[in-house]
This record gives sequence, C-alpha cells and structure tokens, in this order.
Amino acid sequence: MVGWRCENCNYLHISTSISERIPSRCPVCGSKRLKPYNEEIPHPNVGDYIRRLSRLKMLKVDESEEERRRLKEEGIHVLLEEESRGELKKYLTKEEAARYLKMVREYDAALAVLGGAVVVVEKNSKIRGFVGVSAAKLRELVEAAEC
Repeated sequence: MVGWRCENCNYLHISTSISERIPSRCPVCGSKRLKPYNEEIPHPNVGDYIRRLSRLKMLKVDESEEERRRLKEEGIHVLLEEESRGELKKYLTKEEAARYLKMVREYDAALAVLGGAVVVVEKNSKIRGFVGVSAAKLRELVEAAEC
C-alpha cells in the first residue's frame, strides 16, 4: 500500500493502487504540506470500533462505563450512546459541550456518529484519519454550548 500524510492536519490517505499521485492540496484542510508516507501503514479496523460503540447501549451500566473508559484511552470520547435519543443539548451540560467544541475547533478532533453513538475522536487516535466532522452534530454541539 502507498499513501501520503498531511503535515498540517495529520490526515493519512491510504491507497491500494501501486502508484498514485499525491494531490496538490489536502482534501481535509487545504494545506499544501503533503508528504509521501512510506512506512508500514497501520490500518485500524474501523468496523471493530463501530461494533464496540453499537454494543454500548446493550451493556450493563458498569460494563458500559468500563468500555467507555477504554475507548477514551484510545482517544474516542462518547458523548451520547444512542443518537436517536435526541439532540446533544438535552444530555450535555454547557461546560461539557464547550469542552468538546474546543476539542473539535482548536485541537482538530473529529465529531461523528459511529455505530449509532455520537463521538469525538481525538487527533492522535488511530481512526482520526478515517473520521471527519459531522456538520449537523457540530451545529447541535454549538447550540448545547450556547444554552
């Protein structure tokens, strides 16, 4: 596999083709600071993380808290176990929402729905390069931080 990494946002592009040109700009942040990535590319199993997140709502409370703690150690913060419960402002305090909003805006974290759970993925997480920012969830997070 070949790939390239953006030195600005740390986005890692992995290609299965033998030769692929490096684009002129990063598709995530627009930076021109792209470098070939020739090291052994770790390819995390995103499906495994999605499975773990979708199981959260079915676990007992103590097991769920333990799994959330393990995910947090891997850079994945669970805001809401089940997206269908409603908007973030119902479940997050103003301080929590402001903290997560700061992570997304200033520290290049991702905000997405994975496995039915609303999560913030830190920049140094294994799956950050595969997860983006959901515009709808970002709007909800901004509303929760302002209320």
